[in-house]
Parts: sequence; C-alpha cells; structure tokens
Amino acid sequence: RGALQARWAEFLRYSVPFLAKVAGMLIQGGTDELVANGAGLARDARVIMEQLGPTYVKLGQVLSVRPDILPAAALEELAILQDSVKPFDTKVAVEVIERELGAPLGAYFDEISEEPVAAASLAQVYRARLADNGQPG
Repeated sequence: RGALQARWAEFLRYSVPFLAKVAGMLIQGGTDELVANGAGLARDARVIMEQLGPTYVKLGQVLSVRPDILPAAALEELAILQDSVKPFDTKVAVEVIERELGAPLGAYFDEISEEPVAAASLAQVYRARLADNGQPG
C-alpha cells in the first residue's frame, strides 16, 4: 500500500466518524443542536487535527484566528494549537536530523538535549553544542 493511500485511510479513519456525528446532530436537532454541542465538537476537531499531524495542526492554527468563519467556542479550542503542541518522539527527530545532514549527529554536535526545549506544529527545537567550535547551537 502506498504512502498516499495510507495517509488517506488515516484521514478518513478520523474524519468520517466526526462528520457522521455532526450530520447526526443536524438531523436530530438542526443547527441549534450544533450550537449546543459546539464546545465538544471543537474539542473533537482539535484532537483529530493533533492526531493527523503537523499539516492539520497548522490548518487549525490558521482557523483559530478566523472569527469570520468559526464560532467563538471553536476559536478558543483551536487556539490551544497555537502554543500547546505536544512534541514528537526524540528518536524520530534524531533520525530526521541525521537523514537531512547525511551523517550521525556526533559528526556535527558534541551534545544535544534528550528532550526538545520547544515544540511547534512543524518543528521542534533542541539545545546542542557544535562539535567544531564548542559554541551552543
């Protein structure tokens, strides 16, 4: 199975149940039902975006500042994505860094923190000391 097909399957696994829930609310109680459950739906949407990864977190961040598109409850929930992104596994980060640099971390750094000092939707930051001059990087 290709990577694109797997990613679509992941997207559908998270989004279809959510959309079915929204459709059910609309059928049962119309827009009043959606408004009454807005905070919970917003929370569910944020969690799904976090589970789907950086691209969807970035989408949530963009939407969190659009009061012309979303109600206040959704804006408040999505605002959590602005500064409360959970870091991904350091092992994964090291693999990505080494692949991008084309060499083990030790070729460039004398030391690197075991945990990130900051995490964002598309990256995270580690404290490190450069191998060639000993300066913090």
